[in-house]
Amino acid sequence: MKQDHSDFFIDRVRSKSPTTAGSPLNPQILKFGDGSEIVNMGLTKREYFAAMAMQALITRGAHLGIENATHNSVVYADSLIEALNK
Repeated sequence: MKQDHSDFFIDRVRSKSPTTAGSPLNPQILKFGDGSEIVNMGLTKREYFAAMAMQALITRGAHLGIENATHNSVVYADSLIEALNK
């Protein structure tokens, strides 16, 4: 069977590797009748965590401006990923 980039992610999903910024949030291994498999990646954990932080900043009414709110959301996401790996 021809290998493509999905093989790397299938192995990674099965190995339960540590959380990284590029780790998929809810990866799904899709299996087909011909025996082939691909991974549906969806959002990365970093993207999801940043979105949740952005939601909190906006809900809280923090008037940081879009650039500051965006920057802070990513900082919070990266900090959470680092803490999860300790």
